[in-house]
Amino acid sequence: MTRHLDYNAAAHQTFIPGEDLTDFRTRVRAAQAAQVAERTREIAEQSSSIHAPGRRIRLWERLHHTLLPTQADHGLVSLIARATNLSVDDVHDEQQRRATRPTPLANGVPTLQA
Repeated sequence: MTRHLDYNAAAHQTFIPGEDLTDFRTRVRAAQAAQVAERTREIAEQSSSIHAPGRRIRLWERLHHTLLPTQADHGLVSLIARATNLSVDDVHDEQQRRATRPTPLANGVPTLQA
């Protein structure tokens, strides 16, 4: 799996001393094209039936920089279901799975999320 870019890499390109302006622009355009291609691939993956529902939802979360809501009746649940090509029941199942999984160790003792 390729690394997900959480920032606009093309906007963070720096001009290299002695670099031709045309080469700099070409490098920036290549970085932009790579970002577009990566995002397009991830959007396709988030609705691909070859991935488990949890993976599709995690991809959706990463693409939208937000977490799956914990409330079953939250407005994003149906939107997430459509975007990931899952049923609302699949999304609810993932919510339930997350609600009952252990959280990281707190003082060396695993705890359950509320």
